[in-house]
Amino acid sequence: MQNETEVEISRWAGAMGLDVVVLKILKPRFTNQERTPSTDEVVDYLRKLSHEEQANAAEYIRKAPRQIDTDYRRRIEQEFGWSPVSVI
Repeated sequence: MQNETEVEISRWAGAMGLDVVVLKILKPRFTNQERTPSTDEVVDYLRKLSHEEQANAAEYIRKAPRQIDTDYRRRIEQEFGWSPVSVI
């Protein structure tokens, strides 16, 4: 018997023409603790990165699919102006 999440993933995979989906459930980690950071903590973390690390983070975040529409992303866009870019 499949749970609700498994059914949804199965429907999505079928719609995408996929025969197999590998899903790895990772627990959140922040500052060596098993917890999800707040949006304030994420913004603070990004602000403290070196110039090079911040440039890498900006590229990663800006190239993430637009469908990744989270509180984190909206706040990062607002704080840093890292709007999405098209990836071909």
